Amino acid sequence: MSKGQFLLFIIQLGLLLTVARAMGIIARKLNQPPVIGELLAGIILGPSILGYFFPQIFSAIFPQNKELLLLLETISWLGMIFLMLLTGLEMDIRTIKRLGKPAFFSSLFGMVIPFALGFSLGWLVPDYLVGNSAERMIFSLFIATAMAISAVPVIARILMDLKLLNQNLGVVIISAAIVDDTTGWFILSVIAGLASKGELKLSSIGFSIGSVVLFILGSYFILLPLVKRLVKWFDNKAWIEEGAITIIFVVTLLCSALTEAIGIHAVFGAFVAGVMLAQCPETRAKYRGRIESILLAVFAPLFFAYSGLKVDLIRLVNPTILLIFLCLACFGKILGSTLGGRIGGLTRWEALSVGFGMNARGAMELVVAMVGLSLGILNEISYSIIVLIALFTTLMTPPLLKWSARRSKIFQEEKDKYVLGVRQFNGDV
Repeated sequence: MSKGQFLLFIIQLGLLLTVARAMGIIARKLNQPPVIGELLAGIILGPSILGYFFPQIFSAIFPQNKELLLLLETISWLGMIFLMLLTGLEMDIRTIKRLGKPAFFSSLFGMVIPFALGFSLGWLVPDYLVGNSAERMIFSLFIATAMAISAVPVIARILMDLKLLNQNLGVVIISAAIVDDTTGWFILSVIAGLASKGELKLSSIGFSIGSVVLFILGSYFILLPLVKRLVKWFDNKAWIEEGAITIIFVVTLLCSALTEAIGIHAVFGAFVAGVMLAQCPETRAKYRGRIESILLAVFAPLFFAYSGLKVDLIRLVNPTILLIFLCLACFGKILGSTLGGRIGGLTRWEALSVGFGMNARGAMELVVAMVGLSLGILNEISYSIIVLIALFTTLMTPPLLKWSARRSKIFQEEKDKYVLGVRQFNGDV
């Protein structure tokens, strides 16, 4: 790489990070998750806006240079891996163990119905949406997974902003989302293994599933006890500054490398590493906040901005396809989660609130899209569609959830007043 190329690379990073953080602040001021602004920053700087209206400026800042593109992609992949670490740290296995009936059924139907709709859609869409390296079956399974997944970090922040996280309704939503994400990443890892082999045979399916299961079991029974001891040892050695945080990142990279080596995508290894590290009391209590501040300040904005940079809205010549994808994604997730909530015993408005909350795809859908693009399952058009689904579903979640949760609360207060009035009339109080 020449000095001029390195200088341009630094300018690219600085510009992406600056605009992403600025747009993230604007999104937060508008009561939206920062990921929305950071993604829009990439779209603004990409071929959709800057490249369309000012092509010469766009070509000067982001030339089609293989070395520069590779460096940007590498930084974004690191951001993706560390983002999956943070997502794993958000997971609490104990929450899954004590999963209540409403959360269980919301999660079950919130996965099955959108997965079925996405799989059917994958079979019916035109061939020009399927990546060059993917069979139609693998593409359909991938679309199904993308339709079914939620985004725990984004959902948690939306619930926090609406002051619902510590209420029963918020617990149901976040618990169901945790199960959905965990299941979705397991399925995605299997699909990634199949895609890397380029064929869909019974032996390939068995090998991919077996590899995922063995990795999870090895992580739980071998790596977890070792990591707990290492974190505790480094935590007690004051002369090793921030040694435990170094161990956390090293373990994440090693798990990512291991899953990449056995044919499963690196992001799944990072996710499992995060879940595993979350079981260390020292990690959750002392270091998660510090890790989060580093990732959300630098790596995550760069990843989201780079994700938006690869979106080309000009190539979406048929907006009907985008509308079909978006409608089915929202319909399947909201219907499935709402139906599950009703079966689990929630009221109509409570169940609908769960459906609206689970519909936010956010950052996780962006990771799914990048994985699909890198494996050749998606092309630039289908990638742009998945990214826009993440954008629109995250945008619509806060106002819809606020509206339904408020009605649910009003109905509950009215019900409590009615019960109290009946008890007073009967002389019970």
